[in-house]
Amino acid sequence: MDYATEERNLKEIVRRLAKTEKWPNGKLPCDYLVLDTETTGTNTSADSIVQIGFCLVRDCKISHDMWDTDYTSYTVKLREEKFIGKEGAIAVHHIDYAKSQKCGIEPADAYKMLHEVVQTAKAQGLYICGHNLYSFDIPFFQTELARLGINFKFAQNEVVDTAMLVKAMQVGILPGEGETSYAYWDRVRAYRAKGVYFNLDRHCMGRFDLAKKYGASKDDAHDAGYDCWLAHLVVGELNNIVTS
Repeated sequence: MDYATEERNLKEIVRRLAKTEKWPNGKLPCDYLVLDTETTGTNTSADSIVQIGFCLVRDCKISHDMWDTDYTSYTVKLREEKFIGKEGAIAVHHIDYAKSQKCGIEPADAYKMLHEVVQTAKAQGLYICGHNLYSFDIPFFQTELARLGINFKFAQNEVVDTAMLVKAMQVGILPGEGETSYAYWDRVRAYRAKGVYFNLDRHCMGRFDLAKKYGASKDDAHDAGYDCWLAHLVVGELNNIVTS
């Protein structure tokens, strides 16, 4: 599918979702907290979060209300056995047992901090945004926090998933009349299509020219905080298309 068709699809997708969800100005929300994780694998039952990233955005611009950097990430201190047989994941994010021990904070402290940051953002009316947040990061957060006895849930209208939007604009999946964004993310996630890519580094970096426009680098991707920043850039690029 050519870019012009993708962009027409995106405009209609956002128009319909903005109407249903009452997003301001008929475009993607501009006040949000971006979340991302790096993990030891893809199975929430067998694998663990090894890094959590955040990026805070207000009025479409990065805010330093919660931390004084554009994005931040925290490594989680995991037991050595959590890394056994996880060489593939380690090769991606470069966090092994030694780095986890040296730089990490205790899991209970990391997840309580995550919960506090998210609750603060939600109390301020911010959306929760992420790239593949719906099908990957949220299930990991919910699993880890459940072990601490914390019920970690999002209201259905709080989540904005940039990966699902990038996928949907390629395959032309449109929201149904009155379909909520959460139901839409689920439908897009379940759709199987060959040759459709929406990874931050392998697709979005080139599709939206993030290196030239913002100095983004594939070499820095797969740090959870940096990926939050990349997801924020994608929100901006999607909104540029919607309002063009």
